[in-house]
Amino acid sequence: MEHTISPNQYQQEFQHPLLTPGENITLQWFEQVLPHGWEVYLQPRINGLRPDFILLHPNIGMIIYEIKDWHLHSDNYSNKFPGGVPTLYLNEKPITSPIQQIQGYCRTL
Repeated sequence: MEHTISPNQYQQEFQHPLLTPGENITLQWFEQVLPHGWEVYLQPRINGLRPDFILLHPNIGMIIYEIKDWHLHSDNYSNKFPGGVPTLYLNEKPITSPIQQIQGYCRTL
């Protein structure tokens, strides 16, 4: 299956920040399953934002991926409901929802 990945494998070694384990697994999955014509961009900088992946296809469109390496079974996570809104906390600090991140990307792009 032929597709474009940017930065390429060599360039990824020098990329900062480096990909997380979950991002690496996702990239490997893209490499295995994406059909011809897809372009995969790792942590692209767009309008001050940096999603984990943007996939582009000239006939299909764009997909934005935000990968989380959360270990929700850890004691460091907790759920609270400030103002009735479910919120995930890590070490007592609220975590931005990946859904909210993607919605922000879509509004900006």
